[in-house]
Amino acid sequence: MMRVAFLAAILGLLCAASAHALECSEWTRLDDSGRAEALERMIRARLSSGEFEDTTSVRRSAVHGCLVRAEPGISQDFDTTCSQGLSAGMEALNRVFEGYVASCMP
Repeated sequence: MMRVAFLAAILGLLCAASAHALECSEWTRLDDSGRAEALERMIRARLSSGEFEDTTSVRRSAVHGCLVRAEPGISQDFDTTCSQGLSAGMEALNRVFEGYVASCMP
């Protein structure tokens, strides 16, 4: 049972990452409002992933609020990552984002 839950979480992460992942070439072309929209899409996709299926709406709301408050830091970290070269792939930005998700988990 635990193995199934783990696999579902991994599948959800992969689906969320592929559906709304960004590459640096896209991130650097966005203006401030475009970046805010992109981050909100990433947050919504992550919270609708398999890992959060059995989560209460209160917990999901708390994680959402934490990620929204972290948007300036996420944006800055994306900028830092992308400053290392526009060839930084979506995996690099996804690792940054997932670090923030982990820090917001109760």
